[in-house]
Amino acid sequence: MATHELSPMTMNKGYWMSSWYDRRGKRRWKSFGSVKKVTKREAEQRRRDFCREWYASSQIRDKVDSTGLTVSELADRYHVFAREHYRKRDGTPSGQAANMLHAMRELTDLCGDTKVADLMAMDVRECREIMIEKGLSRTTVNGRINRIRHIFKWGAGRDIVPPDIFNKLRAIEPLRAGRSKAREPKRRRPLDRSVIDRT
Repeated sequence: MATHELSPMTMNKGYWMSSWYDRRGKRRWKSFGSVKKVTKREAEQRRRDFCREWYASSQIRDKVDSTGLTVSELADRYHVFAREHYRKRDGTPSGQAANMLHAMRELTDLCGDTKVADLMAMDVRECREIMIEKGLSRTTVNGRINRIRHIFKWGAGRDIVPPDIFNKLRAIEPLRAGRSKAREPKRRRPLDRSVIDRT
């Protein structure tokens, strides 16, 4: 399990640092110089230079490894990326990473061992039916399918998901109101005027 995304640069023990996770899930650090000797602008340029070389070699390696990439492995790779990417301004997790992976749960349970290159649109449709049978509302189901698409789009942008697989997912139409077995979300009733007046 690895990510080819560097975290934003931070100061760590007197050095400008970025991190990533290797294939065993272990966090690795890269220093771009001492805070006392290197300005932030110089460190950012060093980081950009490092990224260009590192991403190029990562993409070559991933193109080789991705031929047998499974749906579960794709979810794992995205999770490592998302837990660093989706953060609030103070650096704490925003919760979006958990939302994205929660949307993938039914798909990984259904066909986690399936190779990404072999995934069919009918697999995702079956996953959607499972969500409906669990009683999720139409809008919630649509939202989760959109998150699944986003994860495959992320993979396609990194050459670990074949573009035609992402296009299959894009072709799955959303559930329409009154035209599916999914329940409609409860409509929020407007607040009573007396309640507004008391606040």
